[in-house]
Amino acid sequence: MKPIVLNETLPADSLYPFTLTRSVLDIRIGILTLREKWECLSGQKPSVQKLQGDKSIPAEIIPSPRIIESINKGDDDFSKEPRLEHPWQVFQLTDAAIRSDFALLTKNKISKKISRTNQTV
Repeated sequence: MKPIVLNETLPADSLYPFTLTRSVLDIRIGILTLREKWECLSGQKPSVQKLQGDKSIPAEIIPSPRIIESINKGDDDFSKEPRLEHPWQVFQLTDAAIRSDFALLTKNKISKKISRTNQTV
């Protein structure tokens, strides 16, 4: 697994008011924050820098298994990947993000049987 290096070069006012008090990586979309999504998908904590480097990834990109696969193959063209660039996108992307996060968090896990004491009407 290649190291994940993210850059935070998006102007702070682009995601106003969310980025007034936190990094773009700490914005929650769905169940997880962007930082938590990177950690779950890559199995490592991403390093963050403020200046854009040769092999760094824009922090506003919404991570997915496809992006992790591209990174591992050495592909560094992220121009077509979905990004969080406007505050209203947090709400637009929530439904798909919850579904994706739930699948990620429950992968290879088995649910317990529902107790007989639970009833539905």
